[in-house]
Amino acid sequence: MAITAIVTKWGNGNGIHIPNEILHKASIELNDTLSFEVENDGCIVLTKYPAPQKRTLEYLLKSVPETIILSEKSLAEHWDMPEEDEAWADL
Repeated sequence: MAITAIVTKWGNGNGIHIPNEILHKASIELNDTLSFEVENDGCIVLTKYPAPQKRTLEYLLKSVPETIILSEKSLAEHWDMPEEDEAWADL
């Protein structure tokens, strides 16, 4: 399917209106990220990345290893160690 679009002025940049028919066929939804790559012959390759899900703190913390999460208690236990003083002495 070939559809013609015109590049128009949008704010300080340019834009192309993508008709709903194309959006539906390409499964492009609001807030999806589109990546454009221009080939040597001038063809444009479009890649769609789905919109990120709303991320909660709980969701984000699942990807952080437990060893990185430092509590006040663990910092107090490991903060002032003689080995660290020696390591930083020459700096």
